[in-house]
Amino acid sequence: MKIKMKQSMKGASNPEGTFTMEYAEGESYEMAASWQMTIAEAFVEAGFADLETKVDAPKEKKTAKKKAAAKKA
Repeated sequence: MKIKMKQSMKGASNPEGTFTMEYAEGESYEMAASWQMTIAEAFVEAGFADLETKVDAPKEKKTAKKKAAAKKA
């Protein structure tokens, strides 16, 4: 799961929770391990982060070819 922070927060940076780091506002973080997913879910539920969804680039429209074909007809 990938999250984007809406505000800076401190959170665990290892599975044991013995080290912390600052998850910075505006930054995206890939949360793959189960302990990271727990942190991500907590940040999202508390409103500190949003889930990022994969957005594919828009597909190219082929209007130029269609216009050229229409002119020939």
